[in-house]
Amino acid sequence: SLSFYTFPWQQTHVWFVDERCVPLNNPQSNFHSFQTHVLNSISIPHINIHPMPVHLTEELCASDGDAMYESLIQLHVLDQRFDFILLGVGTDGHTASLFPNQTSLAESDRLVIYAEGGPKTSTSRRMTLTFPVINQSRAIGILVTGSGKHNIVESLSANATDVIEFPVTGVRPSDGNLTWYIDHDAYLGKDFI
Repeated sequence: SLSFYTFPWQQTHVWFVDERCVPLNNPQSNFHSFQTHVLNSISIPHINIHPMPVHLTEELCASDGDAMYESLIQLHVLDQRFDFILLGVGTDGHTASLFPNQTSLAESDRLVIYAEGGPKTSTSRRMTLTFPVINQSRAIGILVTGSGKHNIVESLSANATDVIEFPVTGVRPSDGNLTWYIDHDAYLGKDFI
């Protein structure tokens, strides 16, 4: 198997699933987190990194950044079909920036949209991929870690299928594989050290 350091980063492109409407150098930014925890440790050409354009003007997420990112995907991603998408799941069942009870869950045409966050989120407006492009992926991984996710794991394990209540259940690859990665803490509800 390939290690983190021998992975073919030169041939890899990184796209983002969602982004908060904050500057990319803000600690709440997904790009900032990726840069801090991953980019500083790998040798990937910067041209292969495609952050969401949430800060094109003086106002965050006020321009056509969502349409621009969608156009970039259409131009550079063959058939708009990603090889692999890594998602998480929130304690409320959201994934990407697709939150419960939001109109973004019904989007059936656009690949990228602006969406509202949940009621308890730190940044209400966000840019996100939608189910149409997520579900076209060849492979999707859903990563669930930490004892704080135990309740949502239990809810989902009880065959929760209402996308409006639990958006992550809308992740259904049309012609790809879906794999859940759940750590012991999330599964058992206690922290193991």
